[in-house]
Amino acid sequence: MLVIHDLFKSTCGGVNYNIESYCHKNNLRDDQDKLDMPVCDKQILNINGKTQELSNLTGAIERLNQDGDKTKMMNFVFYGASCKKDRVILSGAGGCNSCGEMFKTFNLSGQVIKEKSGSLDLESMQDIIPNLY
Repeated sequence: MLVIHDLFKSTCGGVNYNIESYCHKNNLRDDQDKLDMPVCDKQILNINGKTQELSNLTGAIERLNQDGDKTKMMNFVFYGASCKKDRVILSGAGGCNSCGEMFKTFNLSGQVIKEKSGSLDLESMQDIIPNLY
């Protein structure tokens, strides 16, 4: 399976950050959930010298691909990034048609902070993995 390495770069509050995504096109069997999202092995946030493996925040699951082989993937995939003052907000989806969205907020030191965010609070999202949607 061809893994696509996407590198998203942006700035927030004068701080550069990037998100590395290691994904491939979805080839899960039709009887599996997660059909509406790319299959990502991992996504990594680099902000102000701090690295955060995003897959640790979402958990991993196994699904069957079209060949019947097990595929390990992130439970939620982050697809959008937004800056709100001094915070980077990532939006992700679970792809099971009823899983909803997941939002994770990071301060400019790269630490996860507990803050309620919803799509109404945000500036328009920048696409993190444009080659897969």
